[in-house]
Amino acid sequence: MTLHSFIFLGWVLVAALVGALIGGALITVLCKAKSNKRAVRKGPKDADNQSALQLLGLLQREAQFIDLVHEDIDRHTDSEIGAAARAFLLNCRSVIRNHFDVSPTIDGQPGDWVTLNGNVDRSRMKISGLQPPASGSVDYMIKKTGWTVTRCKLPELSPEQKPAVLEPAHFSREPVNHE
Repeated sequence: MTLHSFIFLGWVLVAALVGALIGGALITVLCKAKSNKRAVRKGPKDADNQSALQLLGLLQREAQFIDLVHEDIDRHTDSEIGAAARAFLLNCRSVIRNHFDVSPTIDGQPGDWVTLNGNVDRSRMKISGLQPPASGSVDYMIKKTGWTVTRCKLPELSPEQKPAVLEPAHFSREPVNHE
């Protein structure tokens, strides 16, 4: 798999997550704080979004996905961003390989020519330019082969796990030197 293909897969993954999560899954409600306690954020309760939340949680825990997306990149050099992107992409690849099998949607390579007719499966093919006629066929160049998931194996959640908690808050009680 080329770097370009891997980056494209990453963006497809991000787009799929954003689409699934914006559809109501990751809209959080800020609950009113009681007296001196901090506000608690509650996540979605919709079980239909559990898989998307699990995947987002895996990407956060194993690749620091949310941390990287929220990072102010303007304060970093291009070389620092590149170094962070390398580790990020390697960790994202690990998540994908551990939990999914993906394969090209069609046979062929970018640059190859294929003949298509009017019976195009629009879920598997995106056509730019002239559309195939209802009868007859037209030759098209493959720009991208696309990706199709052939296996999805997300880990089982324990009863105490909450999919909306992508990563628990971390606390430490270490001595602080106030000198």
